[in-house]
Amino acid sequence: MKTLYKTVNTNGEYSCGDIGISKEEWFELLKDNEAQQYRDVLFCFLRMPEHAATCSAVAKKNGKNYEHYNAKISNFAKWVQRKLNRFQVLNTDGSETFWCIPMQKGWDTKQGFKWQLRDELVEALQYYLMKALIIRYRESDKLKSFDESYKWELLDRTEGKSVLDIIKSLQEKIQGQQVNLVYNAQFNSVMNHLSKNKPNELVAIGEHLFDESKPIDDRIASFKGEMRSICPSEWNNCANDERTASALLMCKYPEKYTTYKDEIYQLVCCYFGFNIKNVGNKFSHFMEIIDGFVADFGEKVQGIVMPYINQYRNKPMNLAIQTVFWCMKDYMKSKIIPNEEEPMPLPKKYKKYIELLQETHNLVLTGAPGTGKTHMARAIAEEMDAVTKFVQFHPSYDYTDFVEGLRPIEKGDGQMGFERRYLELSFGAYINP
Repeated sequence: MKTLYKTVNTNGEYSCGDIGISKEEWFELLKDNEAQQYRDVLFCFLRMPEHAATCSAVAKKNGKNYEHYNAKISNFAKWVQRKLNRFQVLNTDGSETFWCIPMQKGWDTKQGFKWQLRDELVEALQYYLMKALIIRYRESDKLKSFDESYKWELLDRTEGKSVLDIIKSLQEKIQGQQVNLVYNAQFNSVMNHLSKNKPNELVAIGEHLFDESKPIDDRIASFKGEMRSICPSEWNNCANDERTASALLMCKYPEKYTTYKDEIYQLVCCYFGFNIKNVGNKFSHFMEIIDGFVADFGEKVQGIVMPYINQYRNKPMNLAIQTVFWCMKDYMKSKIIPNEEEPMPLPKKYKKYIELLQETHNLVLTGAPGTGKTHMARAIAEEMDAVTKFVQFHPSYDYTDFVEGLRPIEKGDGQMGFERRYLELSFGAYINP
């Protein structure tokens, strides 16, 4: 058993140093069924800025009280220590300490003691979230319902084409629908005017954007300024945003770039715990995130979408990953905190039922057969990210008996019987929060 010590350095940071748990080993721990009770709290810390926060800050953002998060992290750390059984962490006075196991460092602040997740644990949590997202994506068949295959057809249409031809293709309809990779009204009006009045300048700007000898952030900045310079001064919009640049780059270099939208970028950052960059650096950061997931999941996702895109020549994996994010945006939104200053609101549709269940831990849904009790129970459980189990009673067991309750009694002749008694706590469609 290796002994590690929690110490404080000259900067006032507490740490026990490296504890020897890799990203892969953290992931295996997270997959364990026993870790289910801790994962949501870990995700809360993951989604804080720099993956660091006090328990009070996490509680303010996510609801519940700070003791809940303190206890969950402590118990998770103890569980990890027992599970691996190869180290212990001690204070300098010899007493056991546990937060240093999942946290790489901590320091005292005016708001309380602040801890930061270990980098390897952060990577494992992000890997876990992506893997789970892909499983849900595959089961939902979202690609077909969202009709996203037009993007691959666009890549075939623009392969080897000039700047003006790419712009024209982005304005056309594909498979009966408008290409939804730019802000269409703004893009179309600006590009129509420039293609007619300043085609040479527009081509030059496109070629500058496509010049791979320069850093992408520099090219984005130049694209923004050059488009502004050739548009009338009174125009507020010049189609010079990162989304427009990303669409042009994707058509030119589909294996290297994919389409970008700020809504999806910010959602991905919040969901996986990445820090959001400033305007002008967002697209390049988005591509870093995409490329990282391509390395781990590209082939898997490509296999899922292949039945829908097999007929196209261009099948870049980065577009497949981006499409997962686009199709699963509503699901990701339901799992993150939209406002850092306010606790996450419960879903309006089932809010009162969830609050009741959290208070009493029991909930009975009543109604005639076919009125949606089972569907509603599953929906409530899904919104709470809970595990459900369904029990079917014997046909001879009357529903009224279940609600009111039958209790065994001993009759005067020594025989056993049943007496109907009212139960204060009965549970039918039971959900374990």
